[in-house]
Amino acid sequence: MSSHVTSLGHGRRLGLLLGLGLAVVAVACLASLAVGATVVPLAHVWETLTGSAPHGIVEARLDRTALGVVVGAAMGCAGAAMQALTRNPLADAGIIGVASGASLVGVLVVVL
Repeated sequence: MSSHVTSLGHGRRLGLLLGLGLAVVAVACLASLAVGATVVPLAHVWETLTGSAPHGIVEARLDRTALGVVVGAAMGCAGAAMQALTRNPLADAGIIGVASGASLVGVLVVVL
């Protein structure tokens, strides 16, 4: 019975950390839309996101922010896949030669 209680506590803690992480990503996205060469008030950002009043600068920054979130998620998935593949929590791209292959392609692009 104690292991059941412990697993419930672990699940609740994991859910709390996941929610906190999503909240941090949301705040970072809002900051990415508001801060730049020109600072946009958060009210304008919110109006643009809800569709009530489009703001050109925020719309231009929206693609950059969305791409950053997608690329970050893809890199996280790639890292988790690398760790699962090698069964090593400290796995990196050099273990299976990904970094060397990327360097080779970079050199070929520069030469050609």
